Amino acid sequence: MREITNGQLSLEDAAKWLAMKVKSVLKDLQDDEVLSHRHYPRLPQSDVFKALRMKVSNEALALLEKEWTELNQFMMRGEQLSEICECPILYQFGIACRHHLLWAFLENLPLPKTLLHPRWWLSGSEITERNWKPFYPSKAPQEDLRSNQDAQQALLLAEIRNQLNPEERHRYDVQIARGEQQIREFHRQVFRDLSMIGQQHLELQQIPIGQPDPVVRRRIVQKAPHGPREARGLTANEILERQERQEKRQRRQDERADERRQQVQLTSTSRASITVTETARPTTPPPPQVTPLSRRLPIRTPDRPRPRRSPTPEASPTVNDEIFDLPASTAPPALGGGRGKRRRNHTARYKEAKEQGLIQDSQEAHRASGRL
Repeated sequence: MREITNGQLSLEDAAKWLAMKVKSVLKDLQDDEVLSHRHYPRLPQSDVFKALRMKVSNEALALLEKEWTELNQFMMRGEQLSEICECPILYQFGIACRHHLLWAFLENLPLPKTLLHPRWWLSGSEITERNWKPFYPSKAPQEDLRSNQDAQQALLLAEIRNQLNPEERHRYDVQIARGEQQIREFHRQVFRDLSMIGQQHLELQQIPIGQPDPVVRRRIVQKAPHGPREARGLTANEILERQERQEKRQRRQDERADERRQQVQLTSTSRASITVTETARPTTPPPPQVTPLSRRLPIRTPDRPRPRRSPTPEASPTVNDEIFDLPASTAPPALGGGRGKRRRNHTARYKEAKEQGLIQDSQEAHRASGRL
């Protein structure tokens, strides 16, 4: 609009710019309508939107489908809509909000085109109404038609009854009463069946529709080696116990250090007393004892030590061979009453083979008889 209403343009140029702008807007609207006539979005493909397909623009269908989805989520959560309708989609776009869609949701009816402003209609009529509001088509004609049909049927039955004689009329009245009774029984049975079906729907409604919790798969984890890094965290009691042990250990170390320090002090004081007693000497030394000259040793030169004499060779000791002989046996000279060596008894077959020369001397050498 700034380009169109620019003060530097003349009135003729501004009118041209305005006409071009209006034509471009109309062309865009026409292109959108052509696309909406050809196909519709994937989301509003349910039976609820079957009366709106290719009859309203795709943009309006997308906005209405979003509002319908939010209404479904509200009803599934069991929430109630507020009584005051302040939905921006109704005042900003002229599309029915969730408050107006509730009746179609409860009655399971397709959404009519009257729930959208006529500006969203494809090939619609001129907009003449200012204070537009979404509404449902009136059902009064259908109800009037149904009531007219009931009246016509009752009138037909009355005409037939009037044409009968009194006896047949009485029988006909009994049949009519019996039919009305059957109708009432049928209504009661239908009411009971519908009540039972409604209770079943309520029970099914209480069942959660969410997916069950997934079964936790068993995980096999290799046990990590124990150490300071992999160790678990200590509890408060364990931390206090560790601190107490450390304090006791430190206290014992301090006591041992004090004992060592006391022992060192005691030993140092005792040594000091001993040195004092040893260093205390008389002031006048005793007179030296004089030994006679005959008992005095000669004074040798302290600078040169006395040479050491080499040892004289000694003869090797003679070794007695009898010492290394084996000791005499302590066993008795003969074993009296013992069993002698087992003699081998030759069989007759062996003797025959020996005579025939089948057994050679080399084989006989290994025999017991050959060694004897």
